[in-house]
Amino acid sequence: QYRKCAHHRITDASFASLNRLQSALRRYGRYQLAEQPDHRYVCRIWTDGYCASCRDHQFLGISGSNVAIFHGTPLHPGPVKELTQLKVEHLPATERQDLSKGIIFRDDKEKLQLLEGLNGLI
Repeated sequence: QYRKCAHHRITDASFASLNRLQSALRRYGRYQLAEQPDHRYVCRIWTDGYCASCRDHQFLGISGSNVAIFHGTPLHPGPVKELTQLKVEHLPATERQDLSKGIIFRDDKEKLQLLEGLNGLI
């Protein structure tokens, strides 16, 4: 689990023994290991930072009553990165609907253009 966005990554791995598994896990620092009824082990590892989706992508959406910038993608949203002062209730229905689905942008320039466009509709 990534600490900053709380997303999970599932990875299958095989080890010759429990000792080898525990040895491999020590490099991660914090982990939790649980034995399953079928004699397999499930491990939860906490990793600093964001998952790749949250680190590499952002989108505009709605948080409470404001337009917000989120880490991640609309299909795999992460935490709010920035809360704007733009109130969703003041926007036309079409823009509110687009924001509820999430508006992906590529870079800061495109983000600013989108925010300026929304601000111009208020």
